[in-house]
Formats: sequence, structure tokens, C-alpha cells
Amino acid sequence: MFAGWLLVILAAGVLWRAWYVDHPLDGRLLSAWRAADYAQIARNFYREGMNPTLPRVDWNADTPGYVEMEFPFLPWLGALCYRALGYNEVWLRMVSLAASVFSFAIFLAFAVKVLPRWSALFAGAVFAISPQLVPLATAIQPESVLVLFCLLAGIALWRYYEDPAPRNLFLAALATSAAILAKLPALHLGILFGFVVLSVYGWKCLRRPRIYLAAALTLAPPLAWYGWTHHFWLDYGNSLGVSNESHLIGLDMLFPPGFLLRNLRQEAATILSLSGVALLIAACFVTKKDARLRNFLLVWYGAVGVFYIIAGRTSGDGWAWYYHAMSVVPATLLMGLGAKAARERLRERLSIPWLRTALPASVSISVIALLSLSTVSRLWALHEKRPGLYSLNHVRENVLPFADRIGINDSIVVEGGRAFDEHGRPVAYNESMIFAWLDRRGFNYPKESRNLETLQSMAHRGARYWVAYPNQLTDPAFRDAVDSTFRVVAESHDGFRLYDLRTPGITAAR
Repeated sequence: MFAGWLLVILAAGVLWRAWYVDHPLDGRLLSAWRAADYAQIARNFYREGMNPTLPRVDWNADTPGYVEMEFPFLPWLGALCYRALGYNEVWLRMVSLAASVFSFAIFLAFAVKVLPRWSALFAGAVFAISPQLVPLATAIQPESVLVLFCLLAGIALWRYYEDPAPRNLFLAALATSAAILAKLPALHLGILFGFVVLSVYGWKCLRRPRIYLAAALTLAPPLAWYGWTHHFWLDYGNSLGVSNESHLIGLDMLFPPGFLLRNLRQEAATILSLSGVALLIAACFVTKKDARLRNFLLVWYGAVGVFYIIAGRTSGDGWAWYYHAMSVVPATLLMGLGAKAARERLRERLSIPWLRTALPASVSISVIALLSLSTVSRLWALHEKRPGLYSLNHVRENVLPFADRIGINDSIVVEGGRAFDEHGRPVAYNESMIFAWLDRRGFNYPKESRNLETLQSMAHRGARYWVAYPNQLTDPAFRDAVDSTFRVVAESHDGFRLYDLRTPGITAAR
């Protein structure tokens, strides 16, 4: 019976994750810039060489395009699939899906090992319908790989916590290193690592050479990788949100601490649900038998929370919802442990037998129902072709015909986002989608630099065409200046324009 329910949960979780896997790289993207950048990097590996140490983007065309980023596990494996099976961006989703399904199976096995059977089923069901993990399962971004390595690191650290054998320590070190390579937020695992080592040895750990060797195994590959790719930022100004984004918390954010409230809201909506908060509290009151597991999971979840605070300038933003994928494993296991604790406490204090089971069961069902609604809402937003002049699909439909007017070696110019946030801190403004859709290289400029001089400067750097949105031409003086300086060579039915930056303005020639 138990094995049957476990298989049902596994099958349901896989089906939830796989439904979007055959979609092309169109406008149905929750994190469009991430998908577009990864699509470009995979395409460039496929066409220009499979050296994983030289990831290349398309939006800084007077440079080689080498970019500072996390280790490109997903785009490199996707490009490998292109070479073996033919070019199709669906392979990028398949690689992400494989990582997500693998992590789901490993999570189920671990939950069964550390929780009672019915608590493991509950934790498995929550993991299966996670509003974070289901949309990310086929997303063309690094989170599925990140969650997989974080899970492997956490399990290895738990094994070392239970059995301090050197092999468990070094497995934990290698998995943690891989997680940090997959994405820098995995640095939070260092807190869990330190907690486990101190719990096992106390401060005597400082006299054990194997601890230093494990630390070297953990940190050396990420230090080498991020040190290597940082010079792409220094030399070319190309970064995928590592150096060109302000992440760290500052005093200007503390009064009021809106970032903290936004983080808590994201956790409540997509990780715990309001009912899950009750189970999280219940997990703090487990019996002595489960105190060791509780402490381990609380430190793990707390370590993720420390990251959210340190990176508060971005972690609480709406676009950074996927940062919270790292919470799913420890939070879900804590809820499973809390369900067990609640049942045990109720058994002691309630004289009505059916209530002892009904109350924890109703809370558990409520958690699954609320999180399922959140997942459905997010999947609907992903699937629905939302109307509107600047929805991604609408933009794509308007600009794709421009590809026929742009030579394969011609560079384009695309306006990105703002270069500074409301506090005056620099943020990543690169707009990647047009480059991925049109399969052209070119340049970005920030909104603050929207002027004739910027376009002329881009032309001087080698750009040929400017892809202009209607809302970028609402200033009559700017539009007249552009029309008199550059020729419009194509215009969509909704007012998107393609300007030739090397041809004098011939407004009448449209």
C-alpha cells in the first residue's frame, strides 16, 4: 500500500514537471532574460566550440561575448544534445527536467529514510506539487541543477552528521562545491557545513587536517571558476547578474524592511502556505528522538534565510521568485516532521481517537491544496498567451518578421531596462530576448540612455539596426530626430520599427 502511494506521488510529480517540456522558446517564459541568455550560450557552444570555460552571449557584439556567470552545466549539456541529436531548444528543457526528476526521486528516498511513512508521503506530495519546482522543472535556467546539487550536499552532510566517516565528509564537500558552481546562492550551505562539523568535533575540528582538505575541495573549484569568469566582466563588461547587479543588503533597506516582508510573503505563498507555517512551528516541539533531525533541518532552512537577508536587494524582488527554490527541501522536510510532532502531541492530549488523526491530516491536506492552487496559478501564467502590446509573445510576433530584413552578420540594438534601482544602485539592464529570437548579435543600452547620441554611438561600434518598441518613440521630439536621422526599413502592424542606423533618414520611404 505504502509503495503504491509512493509510486503515485512520484508519477504525479513527474507529470506535473514534464507537461511544458515540448514548448519552444517563445514568449511564454517566467524569467525570460534567463532563458534567452542560456539559449544564446548553448547555441554558441554548439556553433563555435564546446569549451565550457568560454560561455558566450550575443548582446555585446564588439567583444567576443564571453560572460561572467555560474558554471554552464545546463547550456553546455544542451549543446551536447544539439550535436548528438540535432538543434532543438527543447533539449535545454529536457536537461532541466532530468535534473528536476532526479532530485525528486532522491528527495522521496531521503524522506522515506528520515520520516515516518505517512509523513514521508505528505512531504513527497508537497515536493511533487511545489509552486517553485514545478515551473522551474523545464525552465531554461540553472535552478533545477542547483536544487539537485543542494539536495545531494544536504543528504551527504546528514550522513556525515550521523556517521562522521571521511567518505561522507568528502562527498559532502564535492556536492557542496558543485552546488556553488551551479549558482552562487548555494554558499548558504557553508553554514550547514560548519554546523555539522562543529556538532561532530566541536572546536577540535580546527586540529583535524581532513576538515581543511574538505574545505579546500569545497571552495577551490568555485574560487577558480568565478575568479576566471570575473575577468570577462572586467575586460568586456559582460555578466549574468553576478557583478552587474547590486545584491547585498544596505542600511537604506532597513527602514522600513520591505525586502524582508516580500521574502516572507514569497515563502508563505510558494513554500509553506499559511497551514504549513503551523506545521513548521510544530516541528520545533518534536520528541527527543527527532531533535537531531529537527536541529539539522532548522539550521539548513535558517542558512537559506540568512542568504535571503544578505542578498536582500534582490531576493525579495518579484522577478527573483526562483531564488526561493532553495527553501523547498528543508522546509518540506520540516513540515513533514511537524506533522509527525503534531500527531504525537495530539495523541497525548486528545481523548477522542479520530481527532488525533483528523486534525494533522486536515492541516496536511490544506497545505497540499493551497500550494497546488499556487502552482496552477503560476503554470497558467506561464501557459497563457497574455494579451497586451508589450507581453512577450506579442513582442515576439511583432519583431520576428524583422529577421528577413537583417543580414546574418548585421548587428542589432535593443533597449534594456533601467541601469539603476530606486536607491541609485547599479542593476543588470540587459534585454536578451530579441537576440535569442532573431538569432542576431548586437548591443544593449539602458533606458536612461535613450537618445540620438546613444544610437549614433552604437552605430559607430558596429551596430546596423535598431529594434524600436512603440513606447520608446512616444516623445515626439525624439521620434522626429530619429526619423530624420535614420531610415525605417520595416514596421509591424502594432508600431514596432526597424531602423537602419547607417542609412540617412528617409521618412517618406516607409
